[in-house]
Amino acid sequence: MSKVHNHFVDPDKVEHVTKRLHIDHEELFAEAYHAWFGEQAAGPEIAACVEQYLAGSNVPFWVRSHVRALLGEQQRSRKDVKKKLLTTAARPLPFLIYAAYTMGLCYALLPL
Repeated sequence: MSKVHNHFVDPDKVEHVTKRLHIDHEELFAEAYHAWFGEQAAGPEIAACVEQYLAGSNVPFWVRSHVRALLGEQQRSRKDVKKKLLTTAARPLPFLIYAAYTMGLCYALLPL
């Protein structure tokens, strides 16, 4: 396989996406074709592309684009989850500090 194909999307990423989405290669290639060209491809055309891919691991440009888009969405959603967790965890912190401070004052003012 040439370095050009490795640079954009290597076959491992194609395999990762198919496993992650629980679809086979033909479904991924059909989705990619539709996303790139805006129309459905004929079954034999997709089967020929998949067969050529499996024989030589050459990833067609429209499949590379689709895989990059799917991996980008996955990465963005991970960042959103991390951001949401951090902002949610940071929200109650000032309240907890204030509550601990006021409770300490209340205990200090109680007669022994």
